[in-house]
Amino acid sequence: MYKDVKNCGYDLSLKELKKVVLDSIKSNFAKAPLIVLPRNDIEDKTFFSAQKIEKDIRLQGFYYKKKFYFGKKFNFFEYFSGESEDRLNFKKIIINRDLHIFEDTENKFIILSGANIYIGEKINSSRSKITIKRMREVDRDYQKLKLDKYSKAIFEMFDKKDGIILLENSFTRASRDRHREIELYYIIRPEKAKELEEQIDENI
Repeated sequence: MYKDVKNCGYDLSLKELKKVVLDSIKSNFAKAPLIVLPRNDIEDKTFFSAQKIEKDIRLQGFYYKKKFYFGKKFNFFEYFSGESEDRLNFKKIIINRDLHIFEDTENKFIILSGANIYIGEKINSSRSKITIKRMREVDRDYQKLKLDKYSKAIFEMFDKKDGIILLENSFTRASRDRHREIELYYIIRPEKAKELEEQIDENI
C-alpha cells in the first residue's frame, strides 16, 4: 500500500490538493477512516521525539530565512510603544501563526504544521503529488539570538540553553512520514485504499 502511496500522484490540481491538505491539517486528519500508528519500538521512539519537536516549534518558535516564527501570540507592546520605527521593523521579522506556508506557487507549495512538512508539487494541470516529511531531529543555534538589536526581546522567548531551532537546516534531517501519507491516501483515494486493503487481507 505504501508503495502505491509513495509513487502515485492524485487526480487533483495543485490548488485542489492544497485545499485537501489544509483541511486535513486543520481537522487533525479527522476524516481519515483509520489512524496509522508506529509498528515497532524504533518507529515509536522517533514518533515521540517528533512530538517533542512539534511542542518546541509551537511554543518556542523557530528561525527561517532571517525571520522568527512563533506559534503563539507575541506581545509587541511589551517591548515597544506606539508606532516607532523600531517597533515597525521588529514586526517585520516576527510572524505569528499556528500553520506556516513557506512557498505557494503554481508549481509547488510547502506547508509546516508542527513537526510535519507538506510538500505539494504539480505534475500537470489536473494532477499533483504530495510528500510529507517529519522532523525527528533539529539543528539549534544560540548565536542566532544575537543577530540584531531586536534579539534581546526574542531571546526571552527561547530556551537559553538549547538555542533557537534553525528550520532550514532541520529540513534536511526530516524523513518521509509514511503513516501520515497513508492517512492522506485514505482521505483522497478511499476506494483504492479499500481495494488494496482487501488485497492485503486476502494474502494474509
